[in-house]
Amino acid sequence: MPGPVRGVAARGSRTPDNCLTGTAQPIPTLAETFRIAVFPTGKSYRMLDTGRMNTKWNGFGLACDVSQLRPAGWPATAPYPADDDGFVDAMLADLQGTEQVDGRRVYASGFSNGSAFAQSLAISRADTFAAIGSWAGQARECLRADGTPVRPIVAPHLQTPPRTAVPLAFGLGNRDDRYLVGINAHRAALGQPPLAAIPLNLDVVNGTLGQAILAPTVANQGLAWGPGSAIGVDDWAGVAWRSTWPAPQYLTAEWSTRVSGNASGNSFVFMLLDGVGHHYPNAAPGKPTSIKQSGSVNAAELFWQFFARHTN
Repeated sequence: MPGPVRGVAARGSRTPDNCLTGTAQPIPTLAETFRIAVFPTGKSYRMLDTGRMNTKWNGFGLACDVSQLRPAGWPATAPYPADDDGFVDAMLADLQGTEQVDGRRVYASGFSNGSAFAQSLAISRADTFAAIGSWAGQARECLRADGTPVRPIVAPHLQTPPRTAVPLAFGLGNRDDRYLVGINAHRAALGQPPLAAIPLNLDVVNGTLGQAILAPTVANQGLAWGPGSAIGVDDWAGVAWRSTWPAPQYLTAEWSTRVSGNASGNSFVFMLLDGVGHHYPNAAPGKPTSIKQSGSVNAAELFWQFFARHTN
């Protein structure tokens, strides 16, 4: 019987092994939910901000973040940064040649840089994926000195030929410093004081947070920008945490569609999780430290349930 495929794109410092354990998703549950799970790793680059080598995925904006000097051993004729879209194509083709793959149920998720790449796949490979889950990372363009993008983002419905928009679940901790920098810069330009944490308030999500952070991602998915309507987690993905864990504090919102989606429709849903920084929520029973860092939420479980709702 053909099975669904879920790929996990890790952030720069993660490997397939610690990405698997970092999800806190028990292996039997994962196997029951997704017959085929893939944990690939991106290529290594020297980062401009730290000077260190890190594995990264090449979505739309990586060229602005890495040295233009190719690492030792990188073939002179190979694309740089790497053609990771092509890698994903080859990976899926390999799976289809050896496994029984249900092409209607292929999904991708990621954290940080991996999250940005997962969102990139929703744009560049909209015909391939039935839904995307991403946490704390967004697809963005790398701009040249003249303001033109190295690789422009074109929403699926505006591509030639037009493609179907991909349902996207996106989550973020309200104390994620990487996002607070951008939000506070936006607030400063408006003469507003900085925030130490993003309030769990729909007006803020539709206002300061939305304009600074969410509006481009909503547009990239072919959706109409807000205001988003508040929804409960049950409306997003079902049971997000176990009843024995502390109840998390969160806010969720959904944006209306501008274009039609796949067989299951089209949606962009967002979760803002209280007390969590730049961290992949991986709460699990018996791990109180993880629960504290994750707001008692397991993002992998959220994504499993979101994916189950969507089919190409």
